[in-house]
Amino acid sequence: MNKSSIFKFLAVVFEVLLTVGCDKEFHSVGIDLLENSIFEMESETYPLYLFQNQLERVQTNGLPLAMLGTYSHPVFGKTEATITSQLQINPAYVFGNFSQEREDAGDPDNVKVIDENETVTDVFLEIPFFNNQRDSDSDGVIDIRDSDPNDPASDSDGDGISDILESQTGTNPLSVDSDNDGVNDAEDTDNSSYDIEANVYEIDSLYGDYQEPFTLKVQQLNYFLSQLDPEEDFTTARPYFNDTDYLQEGFGGDILFDQSYQLNLEELVFFYDEDDPDTEENETTLVEERLTPRIRVPLDTDFFQKNILDKEGEEVLNNLAKFQSYFKGLIIQATSNNDNLMMLLDINNALIKMNFDFQRYDDGGTSEDLDDDTTVTDNRTYTLNFASVLFNTIRTENQDSSINQSVLNGFQEQPSEKIYIKGGNLFAKLNLFGNSEAEQREAILPYKNERRLINAAKLRLYLSDFHSNNGNLYVPERLYLYLNSSGEPLPDYNADNTTANGVTNGDKYVFGGLLQYDAADRPSHYEFNITENITTIMGKASFEDGALTLSDYDNFSLGLVLGANIQYINLFEGHLPEGRGVIKYPLTGTLNPFGVELLGNASGLKAAELEIIYNTTR
Repeated sequence: MNKSSIFKFLAVVFEVLLTVGCDKEFHSVGIDLLENSIFEMESETYPLYLFQNQLERVQTNGLPLAMLGTYSHPVFGKTEATITSQLQINPAYVFGNFSQEREDAGDPDNVKVIDENETVTDVFLEIPFFNNQRDSDSDGVIDIRDSDPNDPASDSDGDGISDILESQTGTNPLSVDSDNDGVNDAEDTDNSSYDIEANVYEIDSLYGDYQEPFTLKVQQLNYFLSQLDPEEDFTTARPYFNDTDYLQEGFGGDILFDQSYQLNLEELVFFYDEDDPDTEENETTLVEERLTPRIRVPLDTDFFQKNILDKEGEEVLNNLAKFQSYFKGLIIQATSNNDNLMMLLDINNALIKMNFDFQRYDDGGTSEDLDDDTTVTDNRTYTLNFASVLFNTIRTENQDSSINQSVLNGFQEQPSEKIYIKGGNLFAKLNLFGNSEAEQREAILPYKNERRLINAAKLRLYLSDFHSNNGNLYVPERLYLYLNSSGEPLPDYNADNTTANGVTNGDKYVFGGLLQYDAADRPSHYEFNITENITTIMGKASFEDGALTLSDYDNFSLGLVLGANIQYINLFEGHLPEGRGVIKYPLTGTLNPFGVELLGNASGLKAAELEIIYNTTR
């Protein structure tokens, strides 16, 4: 029973006392109840039983993000992630002003119908980063760059002017000299050249050495990606898995980009190319477009001229299904010299922009007078979006041999010294109150027999000393617990509506799973609140004539995965090794390629525990 239940019980007792206080015959009943009943808060700690588990493969299509890069870890080995995706077109699109059919046929009644001679000028692949502009004090400076995120009067650049005043007056609160003219903002009377609309972003989900160049390769795919599953007679959507590697199978095609690339984490600003001679203002100094920070690389223009623009009017551009059979997709790879860069990218907003010129007939605004008619060059942009079939190939190699031993122990339901949790690969099973029905019954019996009122239940999982000894390595900030039998969330998850505005992956913080730190600021353990789950177990257990019956075991066995985003708990398909079966695996456990090393039951140390805080009536 939780705290609110205790308060309700006390209210009932108080109401009984008031009622019997008006009746002398029953007055002594209230006195006895007060004198003999005292609520005492106590706690009891139980060990948790952890068993290592592993996925052979997991579904990676339909993810809200895509991983790209390589990352090496002394325990979890080298992880390499590539992106494979279909592209989609707008079948109704006409390059230029007229269809290719009209261009070829001509139109004696319309002099504007000419051969438009469309020519690709440049092509860019764009994949945005995840970013935020959190500004807790609304002073115009994002929190990560603010000297005091909770004080709008703070002076982040130290020029003597508060952040909020600089934002209001049009100077840069992150520069002592906004317009770079050599005069401090506090003394400068003209900062008009400063771009007051410039945006500053905090970039999320880049791990490793993102300041060093890496090799980025974009390649055509020569394998058709079916949206429907042939194993299900094309009646259901086809799953794609992390071990699907069409490059390794020999389906790589033309290379569209293969060069060293340096990430730019700043806003991308584009100015107008030409100045309008009919205006006094120089348009080339004006911003035409602003883009959030992203990967942006040029692709082979000849390839797109030949395979897209020159196909205008053909069936492959007029039908989406035929286009995806013709242009099957792209494979994107990123490798660094030190295997130390992993990017989690906003792949659902990725696209390819193809810019092209074409000839346009200009009648000079006088349709009757042909003497001033000319042919001019115009330009447009054609966009190809990433399509619904999009998945990650994730390869892992050179894992520490101790992981294999833990997995073997887990298959035999034997304890291990360490438990390893890694996104999309390694997870664990936890048993509450023992590994047998007899152990579970013995642990629960006092709660039913003594009518204990449960106030809180805290589950803790302790890290090995590997992480405190390797403080430079990334430690996942959150784990996720679920019902092992079904993959569904715990009652505590469903009951928790807390939100943490401005905190990445911070919602449902009462349910928890968040990384905790010790007094020396070293990662110590993960902690969950599973009060509702324990209350559910107690409620399902029936106690009659000194015998305890456990009728439902779903809440006793829990699954443990990486909690990359607490909101993404929908279930994906996961395959266990050696034909051990197919399970429902929470999506959040796939969205982060990193891992954590926990203590296991065979470590001889405090590995995991369940603390129940309860009240007794004596």
